[in-house]
Amino acid sequence: MNVVDIMNMSDEEEEEQISDVHVPAEDHMEQDIPPDVLPKATSQTLHHRHNSDGSGGDEDGRRVRSRIEEEPTTQRRSGRVHQPPSEWWRATGLLAVEEPDTITEAMDSPQAEEWRLAMTEEMASLMKNGTWKLVDCPLGVPPVPVKWVFKVKRDSSGNIERFKARLVAKGFKQREGIDYNEVYAPVSKHTTLRALLSLVATEDLELQQLDVKTAFLNGVLEEEIYMVQPPGFEEGGKNVVCKLEKALYGLKQAPRAWHTKLRKELELLGFTASEADAGLFIRYGKQRSDNIYLLVFVDDCLLITSKDNKSSLLNLKSQLASIFVIFDIHDMGEAKFF
Repeated sequence: MNVVDIMNMSDEEEEEQISDVHVPAEDHMEQDIPPDVLPKATSQTLHHRHNSDGSGGDEDGRRVRSRIEEEPTTQRRSGRVHQPPSEWWRATGLLAVEEPDTITEAMDSPQAEEWRLAMTEEMASLMKNGTWKLVDCPLGVPPVPVKWVFKVKRDSSGNIERFKARLVAKGFKQREGIDYNEVYAPVSKHTTLRALLSLVATEDLELQQLDVKTAFLNGVLEEEIYMVQPPGFEEGGKNVVCKLEKALYGLKQAPRAWHTKLRKELELLGFTASEADAGLFIRYGKQRSDNIYLLVFVDDCLLITSKDNKSSLLNLKSQLASIFVIFDIHDMGEAKFF
């Protein structure tokens, strides 16, 4: 018997149908009916047809029919207009600044003046560092090509910090055995970084950050390399090229030359490279709390020392001042974004 048949029955027929239903004795119900059927069958049959005192059949039947015949109500929908926070729109506007791929795109972009200033600053750093000297290209020597790489530097909140232009050599044009030999250069491991951060948290140490500007330009080259002049800053005739005196970004041996130079300077300041991680330098004090840790990841450095020993931190920065001229280190204060 289905639901439609029940709805068409009169009250007398429904009572007669209910009286014919055989309900097993309470103490034999679980034996006569399988356990997986018992809860479903008894709950549906007894709940809709009988109350605990055996009455209420008519009322329950009418309630079932009422629920079936009731039409579904239309759900109300809010007319409120949902708008994203204004911060999202500001972030979208900031991220809309595109990074050009070529110098032509940079000069045609709305930020042309910012990119031009960034290239001028990069050239000033290269000239100050004595990265190359202009010479006539030797016969039969193909100069290494270069290109400008443009980047928008942002802070930890995503705001534009500065426009950066980097002159990069196309190292894939270099010839092994002629333009370069050894290229391996170590960087700090992420496991070392996590271990040091846990040490800072547990022992409440001071965590400072240093940024080495134009880091790769400090490496000394062992090979003789000729490079074309930077686009937009050419001087002399067509045969005039740059003979590199220092390493340049993009050269295959540039990272190795930078790490070799940095390690040499840090050893002069009393630091020792860790045997477990070549990117970690430690200067040991008389006590463990006097130790100073310097973690290097390419051109970004983390400086860790005791908060109670402020004199050591000031003394270290004064010692680092001796190589500021060489490396142009930017003290970024407490580390917030690494």
